[in-house]
Amino acid sequence: MNIFKSMVVVSAIVMGSLAAQAQISLGQPAYGGTGCPAGSASATLTSDGSVLSVLFDQFAAEAGNTTGRRIDRKNCSLRIPVNVANGYQVALLAFDYRGFAAVPNGGTAILDASYAYIGQPFPVRFSKTFRGGFNSNYTVTNELISTTLTWSPCGKQVMLEASVSARTIAPSSMQQTMLAVDSVDVQAGILYSVHFQRCN
Repeated sequence: MNIFKSMVVVSAIVMGSLAAQAQISLGQPAYGGTGCPAGSASATLTSDGSVLSVLFDQFAAEAGNTTGRRIDRKNCSLRIPVNVANGYQVALLAFDYRGFAAVPNGGTAILDASYAYIGQPFPVRFSKTFRGGFNSNYTVTNELISTTLTWSPCGKQVMLEASVSARTIAPSSMQQTMLAVDSVDVQAGILYSVHFQRCN
């Protein structure tokens, strides 16, 4: 069975005139799930805490003859500490996905994601479906409009929870169907950008 590596890059982007004033740092994440079991991921944090990279070894869903399964699903939940300077709050602004999908005719692969600060009731959800005939690397970008932004509490450490799942459904012929969240050749898998504003 092929082993795929995916990298999650969490990037703190400071916007406009706040760049010289606002501060954000990201902490070491906790992770778990069938796509990232214990010991299958490693995290690297830059010295200023602004960029977090998590490298996965097993985040791929495969269905079909090789596995004997018609449907397969892998998921990973990340909990990322976000430290925000006094007087500011932060919101998720955009996220990008890179990876590889091999979907024969009649098959389907689905990438689902949700994001929320722990304790907030309504996560932001996103879904991308790959139809039969797709066999390539992919890049998916989703930018959130201002009405969908969810702001963190003012000047507090918060926990960002990102839940990502890869699901594959093989055709009736059981041809191999695969979806990986990033391949070994891709340097950045998921990009989280954050936007600052002053607290009211």
